[in-house]
Amino acid sequence: MIIIRKIQKKDIEQCWDIVAANFDEEAANRFDVEVSDVWSNAFRKPMYFVAVEEDGDGEAHNEIVVGFAGMERSHIMHGVWTGTYVNVRKDYEGQGIGSRLMRHLLHVARHEHDAKVFQGITVAYAFLDRLGFKCVHSYGKWDLMQVEFGPLDI
Repeated sequence: MIIIRKIQKKDIEQCWDIVAANFDEEAANRFDVEVSDVWSNAFRKPMYFVAVEEDGDGEAHNEIVVGFAGMERSHIMHGVWTGTYVNVRKDYEGQGIGSRLMRHLLHVARHEHDAKVFQGITVAYAFLDRLGFKCVHSYGKWDLMQVEFGPLDI
């Protein structure tokens, strides 16, 4: 069974491996730096969640990280989140794990009474479109996608 929970320090190595396999080691090293803010004293900490599959007897030490996603609040705009990562292990792609992770992030943003979530992408347009995102601007090969929940509370 696959469950979604907050990321823990013990998950970092498996997440790093996913990014390295999906992209490269440079991207994985950037992830490593960015995710470390979860445990920092930063005023606005990013939020990361993992999708884990229990391996064998269901004990916590036998969890396999099969995907993860993260977002952080804007430092300058109230009510705005920016998606940072959505990654799924290649052998688990196509099973809806990325969608479950993104829906979880959107639920958290909605629960926090925030109004917008942005995601910059070069691929996965259909994936974000199914989740309610719309393209609001293009920057060369990058598109800025947005989902809006309601009016900003400024």
